[in-house]
Amino acid sequence: MTPETLVQQLTSFGYSLHHQEGKLKLQYTLAGDPDPVQITPLLTELKMHKAEVIKFLKNQDATPCFQVEEIEAMPLSEFAKTSLALKVDSSVLGEHIYFASNDTVSEKIKSDGFLTYTAKELEYLAKKGLTPEELKKIHVVKTVFPGSRIVN
Repeated sequence: MTPETLVQQLTSFGYSLHHQEGKLKLQYTLAGDPDPVQITPLLTELKMHKAEVIKFLKNQDATPCFQVEEIEAMPLSEFAKTSLALKVDSSVLGEHIYFASNDTVSEKIKSDGFLTYTAKELEYLAKKGLTPEELKKIHVVKTVFPGSRIVN
Protein backbone atom coordinates (compact mmCIF):
# COMPACT_ATOMS: atom_id res chain seq x y z
CA MET A 1 0.00 0.00 0.00
CA THR A 2 1.38 3.43 -0.89
CA PRO A 3 1.84 6.04 1.85
CA GLU A 4 -0.75 8.21 0.12
CA THR A 5 -3.34 5.44 0.11
CA LEU A 6 -2.61 4.62 3.75
CA VAL A 7 -3.08 8.27 4.74
CA GLN A 8 -6.28 8.50 2.66
CA GLN A 9 -7.74 5.38 4.24
CA LEU A 10 -6.92 6.46 7.78
CA THR A 11 -8.36 9.90 7.04
CA SER A 12 -11.54 8.33 5.64
CA PHE A 13 -11.95 6.49 8.97
CA GLY A 14 -11.70 9.75 10.93
CA TYR A 15 -8.00 10.04 11.68
CA SER A 16 -5.94 13.18 11.36
CA LEU A 17 -2.27 12.64 10.49
CA HIS A 18 0.59 15.12 10.53
CA HIS A 19 4.28 15.18 11.26
CA GLN A 20 6.15 17.28 13.79
CA GLU A 21 9.92 17.30 14.27
CA GLY A 22 10.30 13.97 12.47
CA LYS A 23 7.55 12.29 14.47
CA LEU A 24 4.23 11.07 13.14
CA LYS A 25 1.17 12.40 14.97
CA LEU A 26 -2.11 10.50 14.68
CA GLN A 27 -5.41 11.58 16.22
CA TYR A 28 -8.89 10.07 16.00
CA THR A 29 -11.32 12.94 15.38
CA LEU A 30 -14.76 11.33 15.38
CA ALA A 31 -17.11 10.60 18.29
CA GLY A 32 -16.85 7.18 19.88
CA ASP A 33 -14.15 4.63 19.15
CA PRO A 34 -12.83 3.47 15.77
CA ASP A 35 -13.65 -0.04 14.58
CA PRO A 36 -10.58 -2.13 15.52
CA VAL A 37 -11.29 -4.68 12.77
CA GLN A 38 -10.87 -1.99 10.12
CA ILE A 39 -8.22 0.13 11.84
CA THR A 40 -5.77 -2.41 13.31
CA PRO A 41 -4.40 -3.56 9.92
CA LEU A 42 -3.97 0.06 8.84
CA LEU A 43 -2.15 0.98 12.06
CA THR A 44 0.13 -2.04 11.62
CA GLU A 45 0.87 -0.90 8.07
CA LEU A 46 1.48 2.62 9.36
CA LYS A 47 4.06 1.37 11.88
CA MET A 48 5.87 -0.61 9.17
CA HIS A 49 6.04 2.39 6.80
CA LYS A 50 6.28 5.28 9.24
CA ALA A 51 9.27 6.91 7.52
CA GLU A 52 7.61 6.77 4.10
CA VAL A 53 4.39 8.25 5.49
CA ILE A 54 6.30 11.10 7.15
CA LYS A 55 8.10 11.75 3.86
CA PHE A 56 4.77 11.74 2.01
CA LEU A 57 3.26 14.17 4.50
CA LYS A 58 6.28 16.47 4.17
CA ASN A 59 6.01 16.44 0.37
CA GLN A 60 2.24 16.62 0.22
CA ASP A 61 0.75 19.56 -1.60
CA ALA A 62 -0.62 22.33 0.59
CA THR A 63 -4.16 21.02 0.31
CA PRO A 64 -6.58 22.61 2.78
CA CYS A 65 -7.80 20.39 5.60
CA PHE A 66 -11.52 19.76 5.95
CA GLN A 67 -13.67 18.42 8.71
CA VAL A 68 -15.94 15.51 7.79
CA GLU A 69 -19.01 17.73 8.20
CA GLU A 70 -17.57 20.25 5.72
CA ILE A 71 -17.00 17.57 3.11
CA GLU A 72 -20.50 16.13 3.58
CA ALA A 73 -22.02 19.58 3.03
CA MET A 74 -19.72 20.45 0.12
CA PRO A 75 -21.36 20.79 -3.31
CA LEU A 76 -19.88 18.42 -5.90
CA SER A 77 -18.61 21.41 -7.89
CA GLU A 78 -16.46 22.42 -4.87
CA PHE A 79 -15.45 18.83 -4.09
CA ALA A 80 -14.11 18.58 -7.67
CA LYS A 81 -11.65 21.42 -6.93
CA THR A 82 -10.02 19.56 -4.01
CA SER A 83 -7.65 16.59 -4.01
CA LEU A 84 -9.80 14.42 -1.79
CA ALA A 85 -11.01 10.85 -1.76
CA LEU A 86 -13.86 9.64 0.39
CA LYS A 87 -14.54 6.04 1.31
CA VAL A 88 -18.31 5.58 1.32
CA ASP A 89 -20.36 2.68 2.62
CA SER A 90 -23.09 2.46 0.00
CA SER A 91 -26.31 0.89 1.25
CA VAL A 92 -27.63 0.80 -2.33
CA LEU A 93 -24.62 -1.10 -3.66
CA GLY A 94 -23.96 -3.04 -0.48
CA GLU A 95 -20.23 -2.29 -0.46
CA HIS A 96 -17.57 0.35 0.09
CA ILE A 97 -16.75 2.63 -2.84
CA TYR A 98 -14.59 5.70 -3.20
CA PHE A 99 -15.62 9.15 -4.31
CA ALA A 100 -12.64 10.91 -5.89
CA SER A 101 -12.57 14.64 -6.43
CA ASN A 102 -10.87 14.38 -9.82
CA ASP A 103 -9.27 12.01 -12.33
CA THR A 104 -5.80 12.25 -10.76
CA VAL A 105 -7.07 11.19 -7.34
CA SER A 106 -9.24 8.51 -8.95
CA GLU A 107 -6.29 6.98 -10.81
CA LYS A 108 -4.24 6.76 -7.62
CA ILE A 109 -7.07 4.95 -5.82
CA LYS A 110 -7.75 2.66 -8.78
CA SER A 111 -4.07 1.67 -8.85
CA ASP A 112 -4.63 0.17 -5.39
CA GLY A 113 -7.55 -1.88 -6.74
CA PHE A 114 -10.48 0.22 -5.53
CA LEU A 115 -13.52 1.27 -7.55
CA THR A 116 -14.04 5.02 -7.75
CA TYR A 117 -16.59 7.56 -8.91
CA THR A 118 -15.26 11.03 -9.73
CA ALA A 119 -17.07 14.24 -8.86
CA LYS A 120 -17.99 14.64 -12.55
CA GLU A 121 -19.49 11.15 -12.63
CA LEU A 122 -21.40 11.82 -9.42
CA GLU A 123 -22.79 15.10 -10.79
CA TYR A 124 -23.97 13.31 -13.92
CA LEU A 125 -25.58 10.47 -11.94
CA ALA A 126 -27.27 12.93 -9.57
CA LYS A 127 -28.77 14.89 -12.48
CA LYS A 128 -30.14 11.70 -14.03
CA GLY A 129 -32.19 10.83 -10.94
CA LEU A 130 -31.59 7.12 -11.38
CA THR A 131 -33.31 4.42 -9.39
CA PRO A 132 -31.29 2.16 -7.08
CA GLU A 133 -31.60 -0.66 -9.62
CA GLU A 134 -30.24 1.55 -12.40
CA LEU A 135 -27.32 2.60 -10.18
CA LYS A 136 -26.56 -1.05 -9.45
CA LYS A 137 -26.41 -1.80 -13.20
CA ILE A 138 -23.98 1.06 -13.77
CA HIS A 139 -21.88 -0.14 -10.85
CA VAL A 140 -21.72 -3.66 -12.30
CA VAL A 141 -20.41 -2.23 -15.58
CA LYS A 142 -17.73 -0.23 -13.75
CA THR A 143 -16.78 -3.37 -11.81
CA VAL A 144 -16.61 -5.65 -14.87
CA PHE A 145 -14.71 -3.05 -16.93
CA PRO A 146 -12.04 -1.58 -14.63
CA GLY A 147 -11.08 1.94 -15.61
CA SER A 148 -14.41 2.62 -17.31
CA ARG A 149 -15.91 6.08 -16.87
CA ILE A 150 -19.39 7.50 -16.94
CA VAL A 151 -19.62 10.21 -19.60
CA ASN A 152 -22.42 12.39 -20.95
